[in-house]
Amino acid sequence: LLKNTIDWLSVVKDEPKPFEGITVALGAASPGGFGGIRGLYHLRAVLMNVGAQIITEQAAVPRAKSAFDDEGKLTDERAKSMLEKACRSLMEMALEGRGRT
Repeated sequence: LLKNTIDWLSVVKDEPKPFEGITVALGAASPGGFGGIRGLYHLRAVLMNVGAQIITEQAAVPRAKSAFDDEGKLTDERAKSMLEKACRSLMEMALEGRGRT
């Protein structure tokens, strides 16, 4: 569904193109042990082809159903670290004024 939406938006004739120059951070969550990380490779390729600038860091939350405590805080330290790095990198890129956010 997400790829199909990007494909349809990528043919819009408006300028600037919907994804051209936009800065993107990738993240996923799933019930499995990989947290959706394998799908991000394909999403990265699609977004690059439509002109998005994708930060290198990405985040994945495995076993998403049980990954958060009662207050909604992420309990998986590895996923938390990945998310913090991706958010920090996205904010740094936005503050530098590189690309649209």
